Amino acid sequence: MPGLLSQLADRARVASITASSAIEGVVVPDGARADRILAGRVTNLRTRSEQELAGYRDAQDYLFQRSWQPLNSGLLLHLHRLLFAHTPAEEGQFKRLAS
Repeated sequence: MPGLLSQLADRARVASITASSAIEGVVVPDGARADRILAGRVTNLRTRSEQELAGYRDAQDYLFQRSWQPLNSGLLLHLHRLLFAHTPAEEGQFKRLAS
């Protein structure tokens, strides 16, 4: 039974990450490759969508592997770093307003 629950939890995790990413236009058309990225078995991320999918995985895994903590600016910046760590984008900073 624990094995079945683990499989179901993993399926729910994959479905959540895939669906949430798709809302933002992040889609990896090859479903098998997307599954390997979400399992952490792909290190050569070829497209921006693959990079963002891996970042979403990292951020979600961070949140679910820790005890609940209140939302604050430090946590937001950390999650932002995780989300964009696989991309060339600058991560983990608040936007600065030009004067």
